[in-house]
Amino acid sequence: GARGRPAYELDLDRAILLHDLGNTWQDIAVAIGVSRSTLYKHMEDRGLPTARREWSDLTDDEIDELVSEFPWPTHLSELPLSSAISKHARFIFRGSESRKVCAGWIVSEFLSDGLVL
Repeated sequence: GARGRPAYELDLDRAILLHDLGNTWQDIAVAIGVSRSTLYKHMEDRGLPTARREWSDLTDDEIDELVSEFPWPTHLSELPLSSAISKHARFIFRGSESRKVCAGWIVSEFLSDGLVL
C-alpha cells in the first residue's frame, strides 16, 4: 500500500479569499488545521501566488476623482433611515426603553460627522 499520510485537498480558493480580506497565511493555516509550510506547498503545487494582491489598479488620484463625483448628502433628511443608522445604533434603539435618549444619541453621532440638520 501507499506510505505516509493520505492525500487531501485544501480549499485554496477560500484561503486566497481570506488572505485578500486581510488575514495572514499563518492564521489561515491554523484555521484550516495545517502548517503554513503545508499551505504554501499546496499553493505552490497549484501555481498560486502567496503575495497579497493589490486592492485596486486605480491610482490614488483616480480614486479621489471618482469619490469627488459621488453625491454626498448635505442634510440628514437626504439619507434613507435604513442606511443612516448603523447596525449598532439600530440595536441600541430597539433595546432602549427611552427612544428619545437613543434618538438624541443618533443625531449627535451624525452631527459629529459634519452632517447638517
